[in-house]
Amino acid sequence: MFRFRIDNTDHIIDVNQGNIPYEYDQVNIICPVIQPGTNPEDVEQYIIYNVSKEEYNSCRITNPNPRIIALCDKPEQLMYFTITFRSFTPQPGGLEFRPGQDYYFISTSDGKMSGLRQKSGGKCATHNMKIIFKVCCDENSTLQSLVENRQWVSSDTMYFTYRNSLLKDDIV
Repeated sequence: MFRFRIDNTDHIIDVNQGNIPYEYDQVNIICPVIQPGTNPEDVEQYIIYNVSKEEYNSCRITNPNPRIIALCDKPEQLMYFTITFRSFTPQPGGLEFRPGQDYYFISTSDGKMSGLRQKSGGKCATHNMKIIFKVCCDENSTLQSLVENRQWVSSDTMYFTYRNSLLKDDIV
């Protein structure tokens, strides 16, 4: 499990590394949930954005229409968002992740409802609440490597801290 911690400054996760064709890693973003009787001061709420490298480095969103990845604004209920790292999506407007590219996610929220939609600083600046997903490999080199090593698609599904799963519906 990956947690945003102030002492963890190496927020890089490599995805799709060593995968076979039609196998994609997944990650779940799990929103904070309060327990009954929680002090209102301790309630946490966040928006996670997909941003540029410059916005990631500065903890400042300059895009007038930033891409929202997760909206954690209902702390009384369990909410999570699953991201699948594939280069195509069956959903219109869904996320697509190109091999060899880096994707930057941050939260500039301060954790409180009043600062949920602020566009600079927040927990990104104070608690290093940011992460880079490095999507592995050029598709052609991966396929060539698999052919050379005679590795083929299997029907097994594996679950890790982030899930590495074979998306059977994508096989043609």
